[in-house]
Amino acid sequence: MVEIFQSQKKIIIMSRSKTLIALAGGILIGAIGGLLLAPKKGSDTRKKIRKAGLNFADDFKNKVSELKENIADRFETIENEHKSAVKKANHKVV
Repeated sequence: MVEIFQSQKKIIIMSRSKTLIALAGGILIGAIGGLLLAPKKGSDTRKKIRKAGLNFADDFKNKVSELKENIADRFETIENEHKSAVKKANHKVV
C-alpha cells in the first residue's frame, strides 16, 4: 500500500514539474519571439531580451522555491499521516 502511494506521489510531482518547466519555457520563447519581431533598434531589443531573461530567471527561481516548499509541506503531512496510521495499527495489534 505504501509503495503504491509513493509511486503515485512521484508521478504527480514529476507531472507538475514537467508542466511548470514547459510553461516557463513557452513563456520565455514567446517573449523573445515578440521582442525579436518588434520594430525596434537592435540595442533596444537586446536590452529588452536581457531584462526579460533576468525577470524570467527570477520568476522561475520563485516558482521552483514555491514548488519545493509545497512538496516539503505535502511530504510532512503524508509522513505525519503515515506515523499516525502506524500507531493506530500497532495499538490494534497489541
